[in-house]
Amino acid sequence: MEKSREISQEAGDGPATLRKPERAAVGRRRLLVGLAALVALAVGIRVAVPFFLGRSRPEIPAVDVVPGAEPEIAALAHEAAEVVEGLIERRPEQADSWDVRGSFYYEFHNLDEAVKCWKRCLELDPGFAEAYYRIGVAARDRGRFKEAVDWFRKALEHAPGEPQVMVHLAQTLMDLGAMEEATGVLEENLAAYPRSLPSFLLLGEIYVQSKQFDKAKKNFETARQMWPDDSTAYYGLVRACAGLGETAESDRYRKKFEELKVRVEKAHREFLKSRSDAPRVEKIVSEVYTAASKAYLAQADTETAEKLLLRAVELCPSQPECYQVLAWLYERQGRLEEAQDALLRGSRANPADLGVHLRLGVFLAEQGEFDAAEKALQEAIQLMPYQGGGYAALARLHLTSDRKLPEAKELAARAVELEPLAKNYFLLGLVCQKAGDRAAARAAIEKAVALDPENLEYRRACELVRRGKAE
Repeated sequence: MEKSREISQEAGDGPATLRKPERAAVGRRRLLVGLAALVALAVGIRVAVPFFLGRSRPEIPAVDVVPGAEPEIAALAHEAAEVVEGLIERRPEQADSWDVRGSFYYEFHNLDEAVKCWKRCLELDPGFAEAYYRIGVAARDRGRFKEAVDWFRKALEHAPGEPQVMVHLAQTLMDLGAMEEATGVLEENLAAYPRSLPSFLLLGEIYVQSKQFDKAKKNFETARQMWPDDSTAYYGLVRACAGLGETAESDRYRKKFEELKVRVEKAHREFLKSRSDAPRVEKIVSEVYTAASKAYLAQADTETAEKLLLRAVELCPSQPECYQVLAWLYERQGRLEEAQDALLRGSRANPADLGVHLRLGVFLAEQGEFDAAEKALQEAIQLMPYQGGGYAALARLHLTSDRKLPEAKELAARAVELEPLAKNYFLLGLVCQKAGDRAAARAAIEKAVALDPENLEYRRACELVRRGKAE
C-alpha cells in the first residue's frame, strides 16, 4: 500500500476517475482504485445490491489466495471478486475497468493476474499513465528494480512530474545504488511539491548513507516538523546527529523514536491478537466500492453509485473518501442537506483527515455559512500546520466572502511560504489586488505565470494587473 501523505486532490474537485486517464494525477489517487459495482456481501450482513442473484459464480483467481480464511472474509473476497468480473462484463473496452480489476487482484497478492489486467489497460489506451505506474510497483515488489525503473519512466512520459511516481522512481533507483540519480529525482519533485514528506525522508536516507550528515539532519528535521508522529524521521535524526557527533541530541531523538516504536508494536500485537483480517479486508472493499462509484458516476448511473457509497460507509466508517464522493453526488443532485450531513459525519469519523475537513469547509462556504466554514478550515490547519492547503482554502474563503482581507493576505502568504506553487501565488495576487496592494498583486501573479506559463487564467490576470485594471 502506498504510504505517501501527499494531499490526493484539492477540496472541491469531483471524483478523480471522472477525469481523462492521461490527465489524471497518478499521485493524487489512492493506490486502491475501485471496482465498479456492488454485489450482495455474504458476510451475515444485509444484502446491498444483488447484481449477481441467480447467476453462477465465475471462476475467480483472487479466491485462491485466501485458502483457510475466516468464512466472512472468504465470502467478502469472493463477492468483491464477482464485482470485478461484472465490471469487465459490462465495460470490457474501457481501460479503467481493467485498472480496477488489476488493483483488486494486486490487493489480494495475485500479481500475475494484476499485471495482465494493467497490460490490457495499455492495449486499450496506451496513454493510461497509471497502468505503467502500477506495473512498475508490481515489478518492484518482486525485486525487479531495473524493470520497475523502466515502467516508472514510461508513466512519467504520459504524466510528467507526478509526485507518487517520482517518489517510487527515486526509491527504486536507491535500491539499485544509483544515489546521485535518485537525488536528482527527489530534488525535482520537491521543486514542484515542496511539502513532499517521502521526498524529505528519502533524501535524508541518501545523505546518511553518503555521510553528509548535516544535509541528512536538515531533511529529517523538516519531515519531523511536517509529521511529528512519524518514527522514520526520528530514526533518521538519531543517525544524522550521531554522525555529527551531537550525542545529546541523538539520544533525545532516540528516546522519542523508542516511544513511537513501542506504540506501533503495541498496535501490531493487538492486531495479531484479534486473529482476524476482517477490518483490513473491509477497509479494502470500502475503498474499492468508493472508487467503483466513480466509474458509475462517469456513466451517469447515480443510483448505483449512491448504493456503492452507502455500503462503503457501512463497511468502514473511518474511510474518509467515501463521504466526500457521496457529498459530491448529493450536491450535484441538489440534496444539499444530505451532502452537508455526509461531510459532517465524515469529519467526525475521521478527525485527523485533512481532506474531509477541507471539503467540509469549502462546501459550507459555498452555502454561505461562512462562520461554520471558517471553523472547519481552522481545524484543517490545526491538523496539518505544515501543509499549505488549509491556509489557502481559508484565504480563499475570506476573499470570496469579502471579509477579513488582512488575515486573508497573511494566510495566502503562509500558503506560498509552505508550498510555493503557481496556484498559491495566484491566490496571493488576487488577495493583494482585493486589498488594494497592486504592487504585491502584480509580483505574485507574475510569479504564478512564471511557474505555469500555459495557464490562460493566470496570463489574463497578469495582463490586467499590469495595466492597472481589476478582473
